[in-house]
Amino acid sequence: MNSEYYTPQHFYIKNAAYIRYQREFDDLLELFNESEKVKYKISGLKIFTAEQKACSLIFLKSQHLVISILKLCNEGIAENAGILLRSLYENYIQAKFILNFDLGEQFLNYRIAARKKYMDLYEKQFPASNLITPEYKSFKKNLDDRFEKIKQDYLYNDGEIRERWNSLGIKGMAKKLNETLSYDYIMSVYSAYVHCDVTGMLHYIVESEDHITFDNSPTPDKVDEILKLTNEFSGRIVTEWIATFPIEMPSFFKKFLKLK
Repeated sequence: MNSEYYTPQHFYIKNAAYIRYQREFDDLLELFNESEKVKYKISGLKIFTAEQKACSLIFLKSQHLVISILKLCNEGIAENAGILLRSLYENYIQAKFILNFDLGEQFLNYRIAARKKYMDLYEKQFPASNLITPEYKSFKKNLDDRFEKIKQDYLYNDGEIRERWNSLGIKGMAKKLNETLSYDYIMSVYSAYVHCDVTGMLHYIVESEDHITFDNSPTPDKVDEILKLTNEFSGRIVTEWIATFPIEMPSFFKKFLKLK
């Protein structure tokens, strides 16, 4: 990591969004930098459990989301940042669910199911493909054999392979984790930006008696909430991840333990 780049004076554009919400921007960048310190500390350890590996993957993906959210908020493109915030929230729910119910193996093994699902669909769509070579068939046979051993975890009632690793979905996981309130809020507010939903677009058109104005210009509006929620959920993801390893919780992240 270029530590000099990830400082407020180098990372941010000093525009209206940053000037208005400088504290929120700086706090979230500090969280990212503190998580980087933990990442390099844990990188010297060994992974012993599936839960450690699963949560490590979720944490690393979440770091990318945090940086992208910061950039979009700094540009005043709050709606797109909100799309990524919803993804970050889903990461949090899944990390917490995996740890609460020891489902690291199920999370990781879904890659076998997902690959089989893709290859089965490919063969149906392109049965005469020149990519279906003897080498491919041998690989596919091995994949089918591996899937047979785990398929009970990934099938719908009709025998089709699920689209996701867990049958409950995010809503079901959130309910079992007593996160229904956070789920309802994130999904009701930010899903409109993910989907082609008119409620997430109406403000682009301003109508008056004599004319219409199209305006999708960047704006600092809603940036502060997205930064605060990103801070909260990314902080929780880091604490969930740290808890899987035999290290002391850094003092910076202890405040997130109270939010669980």
